[in-house]
Amino acid sequence: RGSDFHLSKSRLGAGVNRFICRRMASVLAVSEDLAQQLGTIGLGPRQLHVVTNGVDERFHPADRTASRAACGLPQQGLIALYVGLLVPVKGLDHLLDGLIQLADLPIICVLVGDGPLREDLEGRVRDEGLQERVLFVGRRSAREIPQWMSAADIFILPSLSEGRPNVVLEAQACALPVVATAVGGTPEMVEEGVNGLLVPAGDGRVLANALRRLSTDSDLRLRLGSAARAGIDGGDFTWDATAARTRQIYDGVLGV
Repeated sequence: RGSDFHLSKSRLGAGVNRFICRRMASVLAVSEDLAQQLGTIGLGPRQLHVVTNGVDERFHPADRTASRAACGLPQQGLIALYVGLLVPVKGLDHLLDGLIQLADLPIICVLVGDGPLREDLEGRVRDEGLQERVLFVGRRSAREIPQWMSAADIFILPSLSEGRPNVVLEAQACALPVVATAVGGTPEMVEEGVNGLLVPAGDGRVLANALRRLSTDSDLRLRLGSAARAGIDGGDFTWDATAARTRQIYDGVLGV
């Protein structure tokens, strides 16, 4: 996964990576982007295999009104949802930069998750007067996440770095249009203007423009969200398929 492997910038670290990887029978990567990175340290096509993650069947479109009521969220206004850790690499400061520019829109950003940045982010929200527009709801169980996604209108992922974030697939399975940064394997899932909008990492202004575009165009939200769900339905994103592909690779290595 993207968070499990990092290309070292030091000569020693790069040498260690090459030494280890070249002695592996097979290496599984969750995205084409990560596989390409691994290829730069000498892994050949016979060693490299891309096995994408699956998405749980619990993620599907559900009634928004009922979902908002269950989550204790207001029925009026647009909800932009983030699900993940509150850590620097997720680019949440840039998300706040963008929200500051959207004061004229009835949009509420809900952050599901926890992490070491929560206190700092909450402090900035207070300083910027965003308390009514940014909600920190803390960590939620995996079983609750589909309901939070069904309560939202837009899904946001402002990361500075990613592998192939499964949370994007989960949002798409819930028919949400996704606004995400074009990093790692994310562009392999989000096609600009087709099932979501891609923005450069670290740019709150462009992120704000994308959110404004979706917030003011309900037809666009519906079109992108419908295409996102259709992409899930049209692909083989079950965990059974992921497991079968992984087993096939292991069988090949073992000569089964």
